[in-house]
Amino acid sequence: NENVHITRENDRLLRMNGGSWDNPPYDLKKGRIERSYLKNFLDPNEPKWVIKDPRMTWLYPIYKRILPHFKIIICLRDPHNVALSIYLQSRFEVSYHHARNLWTDYNLQIIKMFEDRVIECPPLVLYYPDMEDIDLLNNLDSDFIKVDKHISERLVRHKHSDSPTSIKELKIIRRMIGWNDAWRKR
Repeated sequence: NENVHITRENDRLLRMNGGSWDNPPYDLKKGRIERSYLKNFLDPNEPKWVIKDPRMTWLYPIYKRILPHFKIIICLRDPHNVALSIYLQSRFEVSYHHARNLWTDYNLQIIKMFEDRVIECPPLVLYYPDMEDIDLLNNLDSDFIKVDKHISERLVRHKHSDSPTSIKELKIIRRMIGWNDAWRKR
């Protein structure tokens, strides 16, 4: 689950830039992170932590100033499942169509940051259900498996849901899968 304090801080930063999680700001102009929220990330004696919050897609440039060496793992999730989850969790306040567009916007933002060299090292792209595989996550550096094969089989070939993936969504998925080759070579 997401860290409630980080989520609140991220919501504050989005509002400061005229946006929200469902209406992200496309031009991040300002913001400082309250360091107290990041004490576990900054303490070298603490165990490794993960910031699991989609808002990081928009706020990464702010976090990068404080946490310049953290690794990026992208959880690639089926667009239909994301949209359905948002639609249901928002208690039908966010339409399914808008939620599906958010999937596209968030993933295009990741691609843009990589192309603009905001993200300097290639991110690792994992298929969302694989994030529960603790053995996989613990051995990413020493024993990397071809997760892109799993992504291809489960997303690109439509074995994941009843909802077809659009051409635009497929292009995003294929582009991100290609980053895994660069990640393995680092």
